[in-house]
This record gives sequence, C-alpha cells and structure tokens, in this order.
Amino acid sequence: MNEPKLTRKKLYDLVWSTPLSKLAKNYQTTDSELRKICKKYEIPLPKNGYWMKIQYGKPVEVVELNENYNGADEVVFVKSVGDINLLTENRSPIDLLQLEIENDSRVNLKVPDRLVNPDKRINTIRDVILSGRGFRNDGDILKPWDTLKISATKEVFPRALRFMDTLIKALKERGHTLEMRHEFTYVIILKEEIKISCREKAKRIIVEGRYSNSSELRGTGILSFNIEGYYSKEWKDGKQKLEEQLSNIIAKLELEGIRRAEETKVREKYWAEQEAKRKVEREIEQEKKNMVEKFNLLLANSKKHNEAVIIREYIRAVEEKAMNGGEMNTELISWVKWANQAADNYDPLEQLNLAI
Repeated sequence: MNEPKLTRKKLYDLVWSTPLSKLAKNYQTTDSELRKICKKYEIPLPKNGYWMKIQYGKPVEVVELNENYNGADEVVFVKSVGDINLLTENRSPIDLLQLEIENDSRVNLKVPDRLVNPDKRINTIRDVILSGRGFRNDGDILKPWDTLKISATKEVFPRALRFMDTLIKALKERGHTLEMRHEFTYVIILKEEIKISCREKAKRIIVEGRYSNSSELRGTGILSFNIEGYYSKEWKDGKQKLEEQLSNIIAKLELEGIRRAEETKVREKYWAEQEAKRKVEREIEQEKKNMVEKFNLLLANSKKHNEAVIIREYIRAVEEKAMNGGEMNTELISWVKWANQAADNYDPLEQLNLAI
C-alpha cells in the first residue's frame, strides 16, 4: 500500500481544521510525530485552548503559513508499528484525552527529584514552610495560610511541592490557569473554576494527657490530590504513585471544565430564554398600560371638549342677552373676548388644531 502524501499547504489547512489527535489517527501516526513533521515543514500549529475556543464560539488567532519557506513541498507520512490509532479503539473519553495529553510534546509529566525553576506560588509556600511563619499545625500536619492548598508533614511537603509544580506547569501548557482566593486554590478551565487541593492523608490518634485525653492528626505518608465540591474526585498513592497519575488528573480536570462549561452554557441559554419571555411580557404589559393611558386621555379630552362647548354656549347667551337689552359695553366686550380665549385654551380640540 502506498504511503499517504499531501502538500505542505494541505497539511497546514488540515492542522487548523482538525485536532492533531484526530489527524494523527487518520494518518496512522502519533501526535508527537505529527508535531515533528509540522516543525520540519515550518507549519504553525494552533495554540493551547484553540479547539476549546472553537467549540464554544470564541474568537481565535490563526497564524498564517510562511510563504518564504524554501524546503520540500510534498509531505510524506510513514506508518508506525503499533501506532496510536490501534490504541484508541473502544476507549472512554477520559482515556482518549489522557492519551492525547501523554502524547502532547509540550507537556512534561515527569515529576523531578528536586525543584527546577519552580512556579512563583511554589516558591511562596516553600518560603512559608522554611520560615516557620504563616501556617498552623494540626498534629504533625502543616497547613499554610493564603497559599496553594497544600497540607502535609515536613517529610512529605517537598514531594507535594514538586508534584504541584509539575502540575501547574503542565496545566499552563494546556492553556489553563491557576488562582488562589480566600485560602482556596482553583484551576480555571474554559472560565470555569475547579477547586483543588493536595494533601497528605492523615489519621486521627488519641493523645493521652495527664488529666484527660485529646486527639490530633498524624500523617500517613500517602499523598493525595483532590477535586473539591459536589463532583469530588480523589487520586492518591496506591498501585501507582500520585506522580504517575498526572495525565489522568489533567484529563479529568479538563473534562470537568468542559462539563461545567456545558452546564453554564445550558444555564445561560435557559436564563436568556426566560429573560426574553419576561421582556415580551413586559412589552405586552407596557402596551396595555399605554393603551389604558391613551384611552383615559381620550376620555378626559372628550369631557373637556364638551365642557368647552357648554362654556361657549354660555358666552353666546350672555352676549346675546346684552345685545338684545342694549347693555353691551366696553367692559362686557372685553369679558367676552377673554372668555372665548379661556374656552379655547381649555378645549383640547383647539390645542390639537394648534399642534397641527
């Protein structure tokens, strides 16, 4: 069977229209190999979070293909033995996402034996522990304040810091951020806040006293990572060390972010629909109110017009009586003029004529 071939421009169009994991499967290669090919042919790749933004209709930045490239134009894919597509049959969404993360060359999942260029938040909590200030003890468990949500014994704390430093850096490469507020730590995925913590598992023991016994926590040496809240999830040392479960943790966090974003989308749509209904109801109610106000104004104006007609009839009767009796004088003429003007001012019909 011939190896699949395509042009550099066609591959560029493909990587900007299809996720690398899916594209790699189509060409029977791996995500990392596909990245190497793109680098070789100087083909730019979407940044972290590009496909999530596409999924939720967010604006994205597309990097143009460099037209000054002088290398070969035809791209050749060589099938690999035991390639990724053979591993993705009948896999769950979290397994597929975990596999994608493990094949993401930008993400380092190996926790080092010592901290190397640690994240500033890791430095902060390390300084707190070393200084002996800014934390409280619960038995032999150290619980720093206003820092990353990490609690452990002095013996386990360095390991917890290395684990969290690796996790923070991996999340950053995947396009996510981490925030701390009110002694809580959150991973931000698709604008959704997921509360997390890292702690050493502890057990409560009885401490005998001179007059009475008390209890306190003692570390077990077992390190765990937790998603807090209603949809809680815990990973801990077992058959696999916590450090070996990083890809699964990140995959679960991303799926949780997607789930919450979908819930937010549905919720926002529901409330938008409710607001639209309320707006229509308000408009109908306002229209009814306007109609009542218009009718009341019509009724009031018609009454005033009828009253103005009666006033004019009275003025004419006064004027006629004065003329028949020979009593018409300057003062009465002035009154008739004033009375007619007052009737015109009172008559809404006359005001309408003026407006027209």
